[in-house]
Amino acid sequence: MTRAAPKQPVRLFNNFANKPQGHRNGSTMVAGLDSPPIRCADRKAAPMWCHQILVAYDGSTPSRKALEVMREIAQSNPAAEVVLVHVMRLFSSGSAAAGMDTVMVEDAMAIRRELEAIAAELPNPAEVKVLKGTSPADLIVNCAKDEGCDLIIMGSRGQGGVKGFLGSVSYAVTKESPVTVLIAKEGVCQ
Repeated sequence: MTRAAPKQPVRLFNNFANKPQGHRNGSTMVAGLDSPPIRCADRKAAPMWCHQILVAYDGSTPSRKALEVMREIAQSNPAAEVVLVHVMRLFSSGSAAAGMDTVMVEDAMAIRRELEAIAAELPNPAEVKVLKGTSPADLIVNCAKDEGCDLIIMGSRGQGGVKGFLGSVSYAVTKESPVTVLIAKEGVCQ
């Protein structure tokens, strides 16, 4: 007959701070507990761990998921400010590609209008930016720094990404960002 291992006390963590809080023993708290753990019902009153959220959006399904994730986080903290960005990637092109440049600008302006409509619906303060340059990851990271963002949310891959793999822009942002990066994947959150 196999004996079960003795139960270890549960370690509770206080709202993303990753600091052990102790555990409950009947109706008393174990020594060293600064404050009780935050329960789901208390989350609206709880201080939020992020105050400025940057969401990178390109119209892809994963970037739409990033918007959904942002809405969930922002809903729990109405004071959190949101920066919605779209990167218009510039390519070095000759005069033969002038028509392609026009199409890219039209696409970027369409996405800007879509983001402005989303920003208008948010209860949080929000702004929309279209970033232009040759390195989307650098533009996103620099915008997050300039805006004082403490969270970047983006899709796992963009319009050109291969399904099932982390896109090159997402990978570069996670590697270079000094702040937390949340990668939203396609599918239903569970």
